[in-house]
Amino acid sequence: MKRFLSIVLAMVMLLGILCGCGSKGGDNGVTKVRVWTSDAGGKSVWESLVKEFNETTGKEKGIEIVWETRSDFNTSIEVARKNNQLPEIASVSDVAGYAKTGDIIPLKDMPGGLEFLEEYNPPLTQGRNIIGDVVYNVPSSSNVPALVYNKDLFKAAGLVDENGEAKAPETWEEVREYAKKLTDTKKQVYGIGLPLKDYGVVGGYMLRSHFAATFGYIDKYDFENIEVNFDNFKYPFELLLGFKEDKSHFPGAESLDNDTMRAYFAEGKIGMFLGLSWDVGVLTTQFLANCDWGVAPVPVAEGYERLPNWRDISGSYTICKSANDIDKEKVMEVYKFIFSLNTRKTIYENGIRIPCKKDAIEVADTSKIPPQFSDFANLLDEEFEVIVSPSLKLEGYKWDEAITKVWAGDVSVDDAVNDLSKRYTEAFKKGVEDGSIDPSYYLD
Repeated sequence: MKRFLSIVLAMVMLLGILCGCGSKGGDNGVTKVRVWTSDAGGKSVWESLVKEFNETTGKEKGIEIVWETRSDFNTSIEVARKNNQLPEIASVSDVAGYAKTGDIIPLKDMPGGLEFLEEYNPPLTQGRNIIGDVVYNVPSSSNVPALVYNKDLFKAAGLVDENGEAKAPETWEEVREYAKKLTDTKKQVYGIGLPLKDYGVVGGYMLRSHFAATFGYIDKYDFENIEVNFDNFKYPFELLLGFKEDKSHFPGAESLDNDTMRAYFAEGKIGMFLGLSWDVGVLTTQFLANCDWGVAPVPVAEGYERLPNWRDISGSYTICKSANDIDKEKVMEVYKFIFSLNTRKTIYENGIRIPCKKDAIEVADTSKIPPQFSDFANLLDEEFEVIVSPSLKLEGYKWDEAITKVWAGDVSVDDAVNDLSKRYTEAFKKGVEDGSIDPSYYLD
């Protein structure tokens, strides 16, 4: 009898193992697809979307999305990679590195991957979405620049149109003149905010993004001749010094960080600042603006024809090699859900991110989000080509650090521009020589 029971038990265990193998990573035939993200700002919206998917499409097709928002994302994903425990989908930042080690899967190797790319047809960036001619992921959202301004202060200073409405400046020369007119030291009101303490933010976003409509990229990489040219920095550097000369900027720019600057703007102490679309959330939740404020297209320099408005891309998710261990068609079903029109539209309607394609903007109901967010979205220019600069082993200070040196008078504008061009070109050439940079990645 005992032997019989032992045989029966062994058969039951064997059947359990066989059933488990047949489920391909899930329970009761349901495949669990893990997705890791660092998007804490959109956590509640994503969780709601995932819940709806699991209860409808997922239930119908035997898929359960396990969505995880990780605070220390880069550390988590790297530990998972080293321990061969990557999720099926993740917002990987080191696409080139993970592609080289085979930890991520090209979209063309996924079921329906080529059809997905053809239908979605997103803007792709070399080094982030595509390596050489191989597409590893696609973006879903964008960051967009604009000039943020206090309409109440504009009206008080007489900076209005024929109808008495606040009139935003259209050129950088007008920005300087407006800043002088807005400044009233007795009332402790200043024309423009320059958070130079966060010089990386000022350089990496404000200067690079806001002057693209005039110059394109202000740091020019020549991938054929292996040169870097910073001549376009001369104009914004001189403009910054113009604000300093006019004393039209909020005092203590060198010790002013971006959060503090936005807080003073919200209090009505700053007339203008160089903003990005994420500032809407800051001014409507973190530092609630007590003024009527608006969003205007970035100015251009006098005498220049307006170029496409800068945009960054974000919200890229990559399929990891762990997808090979389960049903890849179901993994691709989850990937398509993340980038579906409905998902992107919902993310935008909740004021989380601006889509990188206008199709989601055009069909969205924006009645419940701040009008300034829609104003930013309307400035999205799909024609702007995003270029990722190669990683250089640079000797000396970086280009964003040059901002504080020019501001302090430690180096002249001309010397700073010439020095940057020389040192970046040298580092670029060394990178090509030692094989750490492949110029062909950046050439059509």
